[in-house]
Amino acid sequence: MDPQQCILLGCTYEALENAGIEKSSLSSQRVGFFIGGSTSEYNMRNTKDPENIPMFQATGSTMCMQANRISYYFNLKGPSVSVDTACSSSLSALHLVCQSLKSGESHIAIVGACHLNLIPEQSISVALSSADYSVKPTGFLRAAGIMQPNGSAQVELIRAVYESAGIDPTDTGYVEAHGTGTKIGDPIEASALHAVFSGGRTSRRPLYIESVKSNVGHTESASGVISVIKAVMMLEKELILPNCNFEKPNPAIPLQEWELKASTKVVPWPRNKRYASISNFGFGGSNAHAILSKAPVTSFARLLKDLEAYLERQPEAFNMDLTENLAYTLGGRRSTFLWRAAVSAASATELIGQIASPTFKPERAPEQPVIGFIFTGQGPQWHGMGKELLTRYPIFEKAIRTAGQYIKELGAEFSIIDEITREAESPLLTNPCYSQSSCTTIQLSLTRLLKSWGVVPTAVVGHSSTEIAAEMLGFHDCTCKENAEKIIKQVHNGTVVVACTNSDSSVTISGHSHSMDELQSLAKNQGLLNRKLWVDVAYHSHHMDIVSASYLSLMGDIRPQESNIKFYSSLHGHQVQSCELDRDYWVANLLSPVNFVGGLRSLLAEAKSHSDNPVDTLIEIGPHAALEAPIREIA
Repeated sequence: MDPQQCILLGCTYEALENAGIEKSSLSSQRVGFFIGGSTSEYNMRNTKDPENIPMFQATGSTMCMQANRISYYFNLKGPSVSVDTACSSSLSALHLVCQSLKSGESHIAIVGACHLNLIPEQSISVALSSADYSVKPTGFLRAAGIMQPNGSAQVELIRAVYESAGIDPTDTGYVEAHGTGTKIGDPIEASALHAVFSGGRTSRRPLYIESVKSNVGHTESASGVISVIKAVMMLEKELILPNCNFEKPNPAIPLQEWELKASTKVVPWPRNKRYASISNFGFGGSNAHAILSKAPVTSFARLLKDLEAYLERQPEAFNMDLTENLAYTLGGRRSTFLWRAAVSAASATELIGQIASPTFKPERAPEQPVIGFIFTGQGPQWHGMGKELLTRYPIFEKAIRTAGQYIKELGAEFSIIDEITREAESPLLTNPCYSQSSCTTIQLSLTRLLKSWGVVPTAVVGHSSTEIAAEMLGFHDCTCKENAEKIIKQVHNGTVVVACTNSDSSVTISGHSHSMDELQSLAKNQGLLNRKLWVDVAYHSHHMDIVSASYLSLMGDIRPQESNIKFYSSLHGHQVQSCELDRDYWVANLLSPVNFVGGLRSLLAEAKSHSDNPVDTLIEIGPHAALEAPIREIA
């Protein structure tokens, strides 16, 4: 493959990264790609011997592929054009970009160029750079002595461009000239610039003229886009850069008389001059000219400057914003690849320490993760849960408000949003009416938000409709459900039952308050790790029989809808069909023990054995990662 194509691929990717555009976001979009094409000297070398022409010579070396290969790789659906007008190719390509955007043919357009000299006999001059407008011009042109620039055509073109744009040439402070550094070309171009831009110039307010060729040499078809890059940077920085290698002016170019100046040092941008011009000429007569202006300073930009000044005076605030913005840029404004690494850090100092650690290594990620959602259920509620998401994501706020309205219609005397955003901790946190409905609302809203980001599961499992309940005791390191049942038999005061099997070494037990106190004392004496869960109702036990009839009645007529997402039941411990999720199922869900370990194991086992794309990513949906330890143990 022509190395020019390789360079264009790399530079296109870098340009998208610097612009904060993920390459995946451009796939199948109307994105135009316009290249200032260049003859492939690599191809000339490969075709010298007809007996040994490479198999992929056509796709690897022809000029059209300089644009077409990039469009193919990035899956761009807009125009894909390689332009050949010799040294004016890339600025001619920029002209086509502007036309494509104005006509709506392209929504986004990319312009570039690349030129490599690989065969020595194709070049004329050995000079590495040119001394434009100098008494010692050292530039080169393949057609030097064959073609001569047409000054009248240059004047006509530049005037036509300014008339078309409705801009007065006197408002231009700088011209990035074609400036090949030749004895014939430089005087002709300087004369044309004088003819167009001479109005209103003085020795103190001259027209600055330079050429980037004095820095990098004549890059032929790529010279126009390099000139654009230089001019844009000068406009942004509001500086005129020196013309490299300039000593004394060419006697044929009376710079002082024409009020032109080639600066030999860095000077401020001319006052009240809004525009910069760029000329690019092809030896065949295809000339191009562009006018650039600095992007307008908006109120948003001024706010950013004020914010920068504030952050500099507030180190802590600056540090916090830095890590947040960095996370957003890397996660949301960069293309993703197969090898990835993730780190959680609360500060820049912590972040540096973690990525510098020898244990910080990337992992190979699947091209498209297969996701399973695990719904936490009730119990992990906390003061202010979801508060930050409310103000940041409208789709999350809308889902919260919609669910809150439904809950109000069912007779709730509280507002979920008001409780979430209140300053003091809500007194309703342990009230089952609030805790259960608020956790479910948070889960529904998180699911909507993730869906808007394209994060959709292929399978789901939940830890019942309410994960843990009042006067329930969580045991860890009990080894198994059977061991938990042994200690339950030692309780003599009241009744307790296993309410949830979270994993092989974690169960939740439910029962009377005084029974739970006795059980906790027994557990402490036997050295079993446990904690009491302070909520007001003992779910998944005989205590729920009293409300089961009302619960069934309030549900009304439930008609489950078919779904492509597989549902794994923590009631039965295996997959169930949508049609099975009727009223009787949810009553049984309320009364019966939770077999979470069975449901999750079934999801992982069946997805792996019956699918070419097994679930490889589990996401817990809820206010808090309450099931992290059981999930790690089971998975």
